[in-house]
This record gives sequence, structure tokens and C-alpha cells, in this order.
Amino acid sequence: MRLLKEGSISDTIGPQESKRARKRAVHYSWKGERLYFKGLNVPRPEERKKIVTQMHEDLGHFGEQRTLAAIRQRYFWNNRTECVKTVVKACMQC
Repeated sequence: MRLLKEGSISDTIGPQESKRARKRAVHYSWKGERLYFKGLNVPRPEERKKIVTQMHEDLGHFGEQRTLAAIRQRYFWNNRTECVKTVVKACMQC
């Protein structure tokens, strides 16, 4: 995060990790207080379940695949698939 916000890397990490971080950081950007990955919003971890629930409900409770497809168009985070599966599985209307 420091690399993305300030453009510098901590001196405590090695050269290989520094190179890896710089390579990955190319795909991320900040717009205001929001982080984006290749133009997709990266929501804060505490916001993700709410986003999936809202998207699932807005789509008309269509299942995992359609909910995941809609999420992938707007958002990025690791383990999106598992998050969607958990929310849809817990949906009382489905």
C-alpha cells in the first residue's frame, strides 16, 4: 500500500520482493480514497459481503454464476468466487 500511495517501498524487504511488488503495483491506481485494479474497484474487506448481497438481490436472486459475473464486471478482490458462494448459499430466499 505504501508503494501505491507514496511511490516508495520499505527498506526492510529484499530486492526480489521489491521487484515483485513494483511489477504488481503497475495494475493498481488510486482515485480519491478508492483503490482500483485495472479499472475495477477494490472494495475494503468489510464492504465485500454487503456488495455481494446487494448485487445478488438486485439481480433477482439468480445464483452464484450470474452474481459472480456481475461482480467481476465492477469489482476485484482475491477470493471473490468463495465470497459469492458463501453469500448465495446463505440466502434465505434462494
